Amino acid sequence: MALWLKTGEQVTLVRYWEFERYSGQKHHSRSFANPAQALEVIDRLLAEAGVDRSDVRAIFGTPGLPHSDGAWDGADDLNAHTRAHLFGAMLAETDRYFEGDMIGLALDGGPDTVLGKPGLKSPLYAGAVSRKGDARLFSVSSPAPLWSAARHLTGMEEGSLMALGSASRTAYMGSVEDAPSVIAMQDYKAAYEWVQRLHATLSGLDSSAKGTGHTGFDPQFSASENRIAMLMKIIQRVSEAQVCRTVRGILESEGMDPAKTTLAMGGGFALNCRSNSHVMRTFGFADFQALPAVNDGGISLGYGLMYFKARMERFQFSMQSSGHGSLASVETASAPVRTDVILEDLAKGPIVWMEGRAEIGPRALGHRSLLADPRQDTMKDRLNQIKRRQWWRPVAPVILADQVREWFSDADRSPFMLRTFTLRPEKAARVPAISHLDRSARIQTLTREEAPLLYDLLQAFHASTGVPMLCNTSLNDKGEPIINVLEEALIFARRRGLPAVYVDGRRHAVVADAVRDTTVLSERSIAPLFRSAPAEIARLRAEVNPHGLDRNTLAMRQFLPAFEGVDITVRTSAERLRRYAARLARNGVQAWSLMQ
Repeated sequence: MALWLKTGEQVTLVRYWEFERYSGQKHHSRSFANPAQALEVIDRLLAEAGVDRSDVRAIFGTPGLPHSDGAWDGADDLNAHTRAHLFGAMLAETDRYFEGDMIGLALDGGPDTVLGKPGLKSPLYAGAVSRKGDARLFSVSSPAPLWSAARHLTGMEEGSLMALGSASRTAYMGSVEDAPSVIAMQDYKAAYEWVQRLHATLSGLDSSAKGTGHTGFDPQFSASENRIAMLMKIIQRVSEAQVCRTVRGILESEGMDPAKTTLAMGGGFALNCRSNSHVMRTFGFADFQALPAVNDGGISLGYGLMYFKARMERFQFSMQSSGHGSLASVETASAPVRTDVILEDLAKGPIVWMEGRAEIGPRALGHRSLLADPRQDTMKDRLNQIKRRQWWRPVAPVILADQVREWFSDADRSPFMLRTFTLRPEKAARVPAISHLDRSARIQTLTREEAPLLYDLLQAFHASTGVPMLCNTSLNDKGEPIINVLEEALIFARRRGLPAVYVDGRRHAVVADAVRDTTVLSERSIAPLFRSAPAEIARLRAEVNPHGLDRNTLAMRQFLPAFEGVDITVRTSAERLRRYAARLARNGVQAWSLMQ
């Protein structure tokens, strides 16, 4: 949920609330039971910003609430979800949008199906060309469904798959058929089957296929991990090729000079830092632009910016900082500690760092972070142990913006950690904790405006060690959203044996729990407001799903034309659908793979 302030032509993002950080549900996907429940949460969150609902002039992007304004809704046939991703990226810096040339791409896994279900042949993904604010939209393909298929087949999330693909050295040596392009829902079947065939081929390889089927299993990984790594190397390569083909076609048809053009990226696929950087290196765009919440967590930003674009001929907005969430604490009694004390803590191990308002988006950007010394190779292992992640997961660095080119080749701005650069060979040995096997690293370049206290700490660390960066990973436990407030951070630190929590430069000493890692974090402060009353849930289920069909069966009815007309309130129809879905599940078939 976004709170905006409009003053003349100036638009300011006052606050941004990602529901998962308040509900405790990672990738929060639970809807409200009714408008009354939604309004209760809205009122509570607005109160944090000192605003009453009566002060709000317009509500947009959420049909069903009082005073909803549909000015953001488009006249073209692209779904609102995709348009929100597209214009969220393109309008993140309005000076570039209204004053120069821009190419925008919204590449996501799939659209929202609440505001309107797309047809099987309806375009799902959007591109745009804008010349001084005169934008033309068109459909494009997205490689994201290939990653979704890999997630289903391997049981691993996309971020883990991406990391494993670059961590293991093994590579497939056989030929690979051309991958399908996904433009509409009818293309999902071909995409799923392409990944499924590739997965089956690789699953049949063992260590004896070295030199014929693959380059040799990396001994640091299991056989299964080596096979998944081979799969993801191929999908990464195919993804980059598909995006480059789209971009090349736009540049050629429009006669645009990439050196004078901004590339704006929106949608979950824009979290693929390697692809973003590959496209930027291939074409040499003048700038890369995206929101820090580039995934679905940033949809409310896109809706807001679309609204202002629809209502105003021109407006001014700049996403200068990611820090628009909640404050960690209002406690200011203690004085900030000296920088040398923080450096002493860092020399001993990781610390919890909280500064200003929480960053928005899925990446730690210096507001809710775990920081550590990148010169110690053991720090990567320690951070992965703290977060209960696989040992091979990489750790990203935060680096002084004016030092990035000294340490990384082909480096540029990356304020929201959406680019990957390569460590210079002579520097890699000095920062082993943040370097992948190929010396690449996912970078956040930091300026004083983003997080002044962290900027000063980096400067002090640089002066003390000659290294202008720190390990920076998100402050959250496995399966949980990023921590919001001090109370949650103190519990986390006690469970993980971390000695100190820093909040706006003030040190909170932590004594480790006697029994660590056995309890979950305490419930987040307003989590109960996101839970519907049991009686209300029971009533809704009895009304729309009285025979208790599971999520996969309901999805099959939602998306497959053959089942759209099935009345699931009738027991015989519901049971027939349930049996069919169970048969598909036994055969390992995903409902979305049947679309054609």
